[in-house]
Amino acid sequence: MAEKYLSYAGLKTYDEQIKNWTLNKLDGLEAAGTILGYYYEGAFYEDALHTIEIEGKENFLYVDQDDNNKLYVYNGSAYELVSDSGSAEVSIGETTIACGGIAKGTDLTGKSLQEILEMMISPYVAPSNVSISYTKSKDGSTSYSGAFEHGETCYIPSVRVSWTAGSESITKVNLSGFVTSSDNVPASGATSITINGLSNQITDSTGTVNTQATLKISNRDDVLKTQSLSVPFVYPFYYGMSQYEASDANLNVQSLTKLVESGISKTLHYTGNDAYPIIASIYRISKVTDNSGITDYTNAFIGSETQVTLSSADPAWGPVTYYVYSGSRATLDDFIFKFTF
Repeated sequence: MAEKYLSYAGLKTYDEQIKNWTLNKLDGLEAAGTILGYYYEGAFYEDALHTIEIEGKENFLYVDQDDNNKLYVYNGSAYELVSDSGSAEVSIGETTIACGGIAKGTDLTGKSLQEILEMMISPYVAPSNVSISYTKSKDGSTSYSGAFEHGETCYIPSVRVSWTAGSESITKVNLSGFVTSSDNVPASGATSITINGLSNQITDSTGTVNTQATLKISNRDDVLKTQSLSVPFVYPFYYGMSQYEASDANLNVQSLTKLVESGISKTLHYTGNDAYPIIASIYRISKVTDNSGITDYTNAFIGSETQVTLSSADPAWGPVTYYVYSGSRATLDDFIFKFTF
């Protein structure tokens, strides 16, 4: 047996460094020494798993390292508790100044010395910077980050909740609202959790949706985060070179290159031989320049403005009024126009 001892002369030093025990409870006890161990179901053990029992000896103090360093003595048949290191309470009331991690005005009434020391040295810090991010997809699996065309469906196959760690690990994350309510337990020490296999969908008629994440910590107040998800549904732009100008009835706008993209400023490349540069949008042009922004082509395009009605097979799409513009007939080799609508 290999007991771990503290000399009785060193007991007070050990006491002051660890838990400020109330030593007056030990008055009159002539202890031969102190043995460190783990008290469990009426016996002391060398290890925290309680597999190697320590022999009970009279006139020795036994320190339970697994329960606030409580002190016991062996009376020949059983262990008696003689000092409870975590039981001493104080009647301070509210603190008048900040003390370590304890803020001014904290009510300490009824707190034990151990609790006060923990509050001073290692105060609780809640997790912060909680965020919710979504994986968007057109087919329910492949990630897609761009805009969606009116009439399309935006699938949300997974949601990720992340946070900056506080002083204690998150024990559970509850996700509700837009996502079907679910409880998830992150790995110990984790700062994020991803919930996969979702089947949520957003369409034109869904509008803005909200998701609430609840981060749970044992015996602590929950940390809540609510976040909105708005998916941009847009009408496409059409552009390219054509043998027909904007006002020509033979011009098939929807046969041009389709651009599904949010924003109303576009930088587009044109290549064609002796043809008209065409741009069609639900917005009216306000300015057109070359890529440098120096040469202005606004008048050439605005002067050709024509309105047409376009529609799609999906009823959510239209019919919609488009403004169609054509620039001067030219031969262009990857020429860049910058459009502002």
